[in-house]
Amino acid sequence: MTQQVKDIYGNTISLNEKGEIILKPYYYKKIFDSQPQIISITDTDFLKQDTQRATKLYTFMQEQMKNSPFISYTPSYLDPNLNSTQGNRDSLYFLEWRDLYLKEPAKGSIAPWTKEEKQYYLSLKTKQERYAYLIFRSGLKSAVIDIPPEVIINPEKYPKIVQKVYANAGTMRSDLHMQEWGIALALVGNPRELTASKLQGFSARYVNCLMLALQLDTEMFGDGIERFFGLANLTNYGLVGLPENPLKASMIKQLGKTIQPDEFGMLPFIQEVIGVDWVMDFSSYDIYGNVIKQLGRDIDTGTILDPRNPRATQESREKYRQRANFLSQRRAQASALDLPYNPEWKNPKLETEIEELYAKVRALTPPQGYIYAPTYYFPEELTKLYKAGKLDRKLDPRIPAI
Repeated sequence: MTQQVKDIYGNTISLNEKGEIILKPYYYKKIFDSQPQIISITDTDFLKQDTQRATKLYTFMQEQMKNSPFISYTPSYLDPNLNSTQGNRDSLYFLEWRDLYLKEPAKGSIAPWTKEEKQYYLSLKTKQERYAYLIFRSGLKSAVIDIPPEVIINPEKYPKIVQKVYANAGTMRSDLHMQEWGIALALVGNPRELTASKLQGFSARYVNCLMLALQLDTEMFGDGIERFFGLANLTNYGLVGLPENPLKASMIKQLGKTIQPDEFGMLPFIQEVIGVDWVMDFSSYDIYGNVIKQLGRDIDTGTILDPRNPRATQESREKYRQRANFLSQRRAQASALDLPYNPEWKNPKLETEIEELYAKVRALTPPQGYIYAPTYYFPEELTKLYKAGKLDRKLDPRIPAI
C-alpha cells in the first residue's frame, strides 16, 4: 500500500509499503521554459539503485525538520471576524502592517533596538561580550557544526571546536558550504568569511550575514562601508534579491567617508543609519537561487517590474507575483525527491551533500525570518491571509528583535 507525503520543497511524493520513495522514470531540464524538457530513464537497475539514495535523503531531511529548534513554534493569528474593540485594533494593526510593503521601511522601524536593549548592550564592557550579543541578536546559527552559546562567549576555552572551524573555513565544496563555515567562523570570533559565499538560495540569510559582518568588524573592509557593501552587490538583483536603490547607494558611498565605529571597531546600530531593505527570498522552493536570478533577468529586460520599485502598481505587483510563483513551482517540481538524480551531474555525491545541508539550514531558519533582512510580502497576499484568519502577528517585522 502506497503512502503520499510531502517532501521539503512541498511536492507530493509516494512511498511504497517499505517506506521507500517510488521514483518517477524521468527528470527535468530547462525547467523555466513554457514546457519543461522531460528526459526519460529506462534503466530499471539505475532507478532501483537510486531509490536507496532518494529514500535516505528524504529520511535525513525529515529528521532535520523534526529536530528543528523551532519545531514548537505556534502562530498567533489576527482575527478578522471580531466585532469588538479588540477586533478593531486587529484591523487597524493589519492595515498598518500591510502598507509597510508599499514603500521603503523607515530607518529604525524593523526589529528595532529598544531603549532598554541599547542600554543593556552599552553596559557590556568588553568587546567579546558585545560581539557575542550581536551574534545572538542576529539569529544566525551554523548548519555545519554545533556551536553552543558558551563557545561564542568564550571561544578561547574551546580550542578543539575553534580549530575544527578554522580547518574547514573557506571550503570550496559549494557556495552553501562556504557560507555555513563562514557563519561558524564568525561564531568563534572571526567574521571575515561571513560574506565570502557567492550565494546559493538563501538570500535573506546572506543579507543578514552582510549586515552582521558590518556590525562586528569595520577594519576588515579596507576602504570602509562603501567597499564592504560593494555597491554593485546592492544593485545586483540576481545576486542578493535586493532592489536597485541608487539614492541609497550614493548615501552609503558618502557615509563610508565619515562614519566612525565605536571603541571596539564595531557598528552595532548601523541599520538605524542606513536602514534595511525588503528581501526577496524563495529558499522554501529553491536550493540553488535560480528563481531570484531569473527574476533579475526578467526585470532587466523590462518583462516585469520589481514590486518594491516606487513606480510599482497593484497590476505590476500581480504580474511579478504570478511570475515568481510560476518559477518557484517549477524549481520545486524539478527538485522533487521522487525524481532520480540527473546522470549528467559530475558529482552526485556533492549534490546530495548540498541538499542535506539545505535541510539543515531550513531547520535553523527562524519562522519570523532574519532581523536585518525582512522578507517582502505582497500587500495583496497579506490581505488574503488576514481575511482567511491565517495572518500570524509574530511575522510583523516591526517587533523588536529582543
